[in-house]
Amino acid sequence: MFLHRRAAQALERAAAPQTERVAGQLFDHYLAAGEPIRAADYAEQAAAQALAVGSFVEAASYARRAIDGRLGLGLATQIEGKHAHHLVS
Repeated sequence: MFLHRRAAQALERAAAPQTERVAGQLFDHYLAAGEPIRAADYAEQAAAQALAVGSFVEAASYARRAIDGRLGLGLATQIEGKHAHHLVS
């Protein structure tokens, strides 16, 4: 867990201010680090990024992960992704 958190933090610093480019990797690291809220935030970003480039299957997958992560924490209403509601049913 500790190493994944450190990897995510280093990746955030390296990619700033354009973390959306590595949002999928950040999602994976924060999920493995036991930080589901941050993981869900990055899953949203990864979904939006995938949608922007036309990768609809990947976008839907990340949107579902963001929603699932927030549902598990009772935070589903806090999803801020502008496109997530279009991706999952």
